[in-house]
This record gives sequence, structure tokens and C-alpha cells, in this order.
Amino acid sequence: WQGCPTLLHTPKGRLFAGWYSGGVREPDPGNYNLLVRSDDDGWNWSKPELVIPGNPAENALAIDIQLWLDPLERMWLFITRRLYGGERRLTDEDHLEVWAIVCDDPDAEKLQWHEPRKITQGFLRTQPTVLSNGDWLLCSYDWSSPNYRYSRSRDNGATWERCEGGKRIAPYVGKELSNFDEGM
Repeated sequence: WQGCPTLLHTPKGRLFAGWYSGGVREPDPGNYNLLVRSDDDGWNWSKPELVIPGNPAENALAIDIQLWLDPLERMWLFITRRLYGGERRLTDEDHLEVWAIVCDDPDAEKLQWHEPRKITQGFLRTQPTVLSNGDWLLCSYDWSSPNYRYSRSRDNGATWERCEGGKRIAPYVGKELSNFDEGM
């Protein structure tokens, strides 16, 4: 099975595809993220370029993956890690983490990656948005605040600041639970 696929087209025409899978169902401690590439418009695909596993020893699931080409033409691979177990609850701010791995030249024959790093809290399901002033917004949401949350970078992704937006829509619509929280 696959979950939350993502595609990226590079300046020289290479295609990348990413998704997560693993285990017997979603979510599962055996989840992992996969990244493959195609140099012929998607007719043929490589063996996995990257396999990013969860870490059951740390109670961490590897879930949603997102590819993005930034304004400097670097490829970002974002990964959402969901931490579970013990006393952890969905409303704990630190139960969701967004990690990133950056490749400066996604068209190179051999890809070179920076060290993976945690960039913010939350659950990411979309690419960042670049504002007219050059700031980057990353709409990674969580359930720890009554407000929508996002992260902002003012330095091309070197650092990220967690911010709050408007008040979230009420958690219940009539008698039904409303999870209207996936910022895009």
C-alpha cells in the first residue's frame, strides 16, 4: 500500500516520486518513506534513492512525505514523524515533528544530501508557500492549540519560527467531530 504520494519535477526534467508504506496497515510501527526518480519522463523508475524508516525503539512513525523545489532550486524532502506511546496524547505539541533533508542539486548524477534535521512541530501535508517578501510559510498543523498553527522562515529555511493564525473551526459540527485542521 502507499500513503500520501508526492511528485517533483526538477529544472532539467528529472522526476522524483515519494510516498510512505510498510507494515500491515496505516499507521504501523514498520512504516517507512520511499523516494524514487525517473530520467525519462516517468517511463522507468529507479530503485529507491532513499528509504527513511520509522524508529520503533523511539516510538516514532515515519508518515507523510512531501517534496518541494525552493526558490534556490534546492530539493527539500519533508517527513512527518509521529511520536506515540507512554503518556503521549494527540494534543501534546511535540507528538508530531516535521523533519527535512535538502539536496542542493537534484539534477546531479549522484545526489548529495544534507543531514536530516527537525525543523518544526506539526503535521505537514503540503508544500511551503513563498510570500512576496521572500518569507516561507510551512502549514504544518497540530492539535495542541485552539488556533491554526504554521511555521515561518525568513532566511531560506535555515531557521523556522512557530506561529499561530486564526482560531480553528469548532471541533464539533452538530454532533459530528470536525477535523477541519489540515492547513493547505
